[in-house]
Amino acid sequence: MKPLSRSLLGIAVFFYIVLAMPAVTLAVLLVTGGETTHGRIFGLACILAFPAPVLLWFSSFLKKRRRWHITAACLLVLAVILAVICYCMTPDGNGVAGSGVKSVFVGKTSYRRASIANLVPEIDQLKLGTYVFPRIDPFIDAKQGVRIRNLFLNVYRDMRQSDDFVQLGSVLGYVYRDMFLNSRPTGHLYQYVPPAEKDGSRLPVILFLHGSLGNFRGYLWVWKRFADKHGYAIVAPTFGAGNWFLDGGIEAVEQARQYCLNHPRMDGKRIILAGLSNGGTGVSRVAAQNPTAYQGLIFMSPVMESEIVSGEAFIKGWKGRRVFVLSGSEDRRIPIR
Repeated sequence: MKPLSRSLLGIAVFFYIVLAMPAVTLAVLLVTGGETTHGRIFGLACILAFPAPVLLWFSSFLKKRRRWHITAACLLVLAVILAVICYCMTPDGNGVAGSGVKSVFVGKTSYRRASIANLVPEIDQLKLGTYVFPRIDPFIDAKQGVRIRNLFLNVYRDMRQSDDFVQLGSVLGYVYRDMFLNSRPTGHLYQYVPPAEKDGSRLPVILFLHGSLGNFRGYLWVWKRFADKHGYAIVAPTFGAGNWFLDGGIEAVEQARQYCLNHPRMDGKRIILAGLSNGGTGVSRVAAQNPTAYQGLIFMSPVMESEIVSGEAFIKGWKGRRVFVLSGSEDRRIPIR
């Protein structure tokens, strides 16, 4: 290989290593501390694939290159085999026939089985995230990171016993599209409808807006307990990383409401709009714009936009009506005042 070509290849390999190291670090964490065999297989596939380009560049300095080429090829073949195994273990996203739990895609959205959001189980993604959060979020310290991790794991370990929920797959890929591509397609929602009553009556609805970092299946699992006990249907639309105040947020909520209106088991006249954290921005904006469409509002640890809730449209639409706000007195991100 000519010196210039080798130098250019060396520069390319350098940038490859720099860009790949965060992913390799996460892959190592996935293999050593992952929650599922599925996730560990994917992590191992990434680790095996990483050295191949480096070995090819290194062999360019040697006269006997064949064994290095064979080594690189073997690593890539093993990585591909593991990736195929991982794909076969990934849920197909169709859910269980006849189940009240569904993942619904309309419009331009679709389930992406081969995306990293599904090749790596959601429980593993969130577990890794709890190690990262304290390093990037000034409101979360190491102790809180441990508490968040335990809360997530308790919910997801319990949920993994339900094939209905496992087969849904994940939509956290829409979070990554939002974060890295500034793209927030609408049209996906999770739903849970309890078993039908003998009288065939329609159910009131909780229309739930997720917070930052996406529409976790764990939310629906927790809401299921409430729905079974109190006889509610749950509808949880997806909007990227949960910034409902951005363009398309209000439209995503209205799309989900129309779904409720057309559903044979849901009572479109009894919809309560609920939002967690950043979902509070969606609740306040939608409630101000279309107050008669909802029976009540729920704000949970919400990002509360005071200029919206103190505005004329919100006050006129909700004065004297049911609005429930739940927030912690020690919440550092959104002070209780």
